[in-house]
Amino acid sequence: MPESNVPRRILHSVPFFAPHFGGVADRCYQLTKVLAGQGHDITILTTDYQLSLPYAASLDPVKVVPVRSHGGRFRYCPAVKPWLEENIGCFDICHLMNHYSYINLAVADACRRRRIPYLFSAMGSMPVMHRSFLKKRLFNRLVGYRLILGATGLVAITRQEARQYLDYHPGIDPARVFVLPNAIDDTYDESVDPGAFYRRLGIPERFRLVLYVGRLDHIKGPDLLVQAFARVAQDFPEAALALVGPDFGARETVRRLIKTNGLGDRVFLCGPLYGGEKLEAYAAADILAVPSRRENMSIVALEAAVWKVPVVISETAGFPEVADSGAGRVVRPEIDDIARALLDLLLDEPGRRGMAENARRMVLDNYLWEKIGKRFDGLMGDLLDERTPVA
Repeated sequence: MPESNVPRRILHSVPFFAPHFGGVADRCYQLTKVLAGQGHDITILTTDYQLSLPYAASLDPVKVVPVRSHGGRFRYCPAVKPWLEENIGCFDICHLMNHYSYINLAVADACRRRRIPYLFSAMGSMPVMHRSFLKKRLFNRLVGYRLILGATGLVAITRQEARQYLDYHPGIDPARVFVLPNAIDDTYDESVDPGAFYRRLGIPERFRLVLYVGRLDHIKGPDLLVQAFARVAQDFPEAALALVGPDFGARETVRRLIKTNGLGDRVFLCGPLYGGEKLEAYAAADILAVPSRRENMSIVALEAAVWKVPVVISETAGFPEVADSGAGRVVRPEIDDIARALLDLLLDEPGRRGMAENARRMVLDNYLWEKIGKRFDGLMGDLLDERTPVA
């Protein structure tokens, strides 16, 4: 997939666009930034649901078009159809991000009518399980297959997600499924003071710090982490846990676990942090914990790794390369396993330092947006020449 020098008019379609939505919004943002820097004309089509205007404005001159929406997670937005009728013909190629989405159904239908090729990225939304099981099964039966099978190419973040596409429908051509992992920018800065985050928490700098960054959501496993840390705290008295991220329904459960285990002076709910404050957290951390029950390649694992922070990550978080690269431990999303891995790393300072260097090298070699963006650009060029659907 060689990089192309031909400027293109690209439409990214994503149901939500604000930093607190995490992976889908962040991947859209970062791809947009890279592709716009390569000279492409990018428009982002999204809903108005919790849209972050500063987030959108930071991509200027990229156009961000929000359409009025209502309802639950599906975000019904019929106002997108007249916009597409007037504007879809202006684009050379479209990129649809997230599966269970009214806005992406509408864009896919418009592309098929006007014979405009589109790429589809599930971004972890393919599995039909847990929440909204019946609704997702019905969605697939009625319209979901058409959305995916009409794409010119399918983009997977991990090898596991690539297999999910092939399991989804037997007619999908494996040659039209492309793995392009998550990535980050290199934000490492030795001048950032790790003591600033310790002062925020009000703990001594001699403490070893376990960091969690992400939504306080049951699926992300913060409850598992707090219970695991309660066991670690008994054997390692000078350790602390900081949980950074917005509440998506699990904060009260986490707060109750902190109180029940007597961890009020050792575990800290910090809320969401952005920019320099988030970098101070990474600078201070000794270990990043990613205890997700299900995730499709953790971005925060990359963010921490580039700051030389070893990672303890669940095997259900879609990032086995952490162990393959010697950048940390991959464990089952169970309290005992998480606790054992955290304690092992806290007690093994030389091993932790080696993992820290491996973590940064892993990111620099494989997971920088500049490299992934060039691969995505080349993929678009190849598919514009091909233009046939995946099945």
